[in-house]
Amino acid sequence: MRTAERLCVVMMGLVGGGAVYLALRLPYWSQYGPGPGFLPVWMGSALFVLSALLWVELWRQEKTSGGGQADARLQEESDKDVPSSHVASGCAVRKALGAHDGDGRARIRTDLVASIIAILGHLLLIKPLGWLSAAALFLLVGCRYIAGLSWGKSVLYAVLGPAALYIVFAILLAMPFPQGPLGF
Repeated sequence: MRTAERLCVVMMGLVGGGAVYLALRLPYWSQYGPGPGFLPVWMGSALFVLSALLWVELWRQEKTSGGGQADARLQEESDKDVPSSHVASGCAVRKALGAHDGDGRARIRTDLVASIIAILGHLLLIKPLGWLSAAALFLLVGCRYIAGLSWGKSVLYAVLGPAALYIVFAILLAMPFPQGPLGF
């Protein structure tokens, strides 16, 4: 493991642990639902656990690669082999807008513009459609046209994503969602 990687993982763990320690001083639950300590406790815990997992992964890589020098050579070789067509995602949007830049810059710009339009559309549709419908539409458009996934996967993510968030927040945490004309 290189020193910079070790330091980064340790700092992530310390930030996560410190966030949990400080958040436990705040009320975890309030009379209306999650209190001010709820999110920092879970985010800090996740950061701490992920840093521990990253530490284990880096340790395994060091044992298998013999110190990391082979990893640097492999990275240099793989950087040469990546074609510009794989630099950014969003193939359907790029095809529709005709972005054929050799270095990938116009492709990334196209994805950024499409993402901003999708986010603004989602925000504008929350009030008339309700949060769940707007989120499903946002995911459908994002998965299909920005990420370039198939219709089947796009519909699956558009249904399961908002449903999972609804179960966690509306049912388990009893937090209200903006409702549309259909009641959801």
